Amino acid sequence: MYVGHTDYANVRWQIIDSPGILDYDLESRNTIEMQSITAMAHLKACVLFFMDVSETCGYSLETQMKLFEGIKPLFNNKSHLLILTKSDLKKPEHLESDAKADLDAFITRNSLDHVLLSNKEGTTVFDVKKKACEIL
Repeated sequence: MYVGHTDYANVRWQIIDSPGILDYDLESRNTIEMQSITAMAHLKACVLFFMDVSETCGYSLETQMKLFEGIKPLFNNKSHLLILTKSDLKKPEHLESDAKADLDAFITRNSLDHVLLSNKEGTTVFDVKKKACEIL
């Protein structure tokens, strides 16, 4: 786990990144990974879920949506923010019609706020930080 801090609206916010611990079934996780998930489940937090709509990360959109829905019960009492990354490569509105409908249904079904993120365009990490802090 990586821990950091940022400031927004005169408040110091703690950020925890847990790369890779959610990539496989709950039963396959080791004790340390389960402790990390359990600890995060007890924090006042906004869970940011990063989804690569361009699918250049190596995971299909369908797989990413299933992963979110698989871990959502662990964080049911938390706010969620969906970050649609690499929007410079593919915007959600440019998905094939079936994929677009699936994404829209996923967002609606899970009552998700969402924001686009691109390293090359105007949507920045600051936009994500602002939205997450406002949710909390």
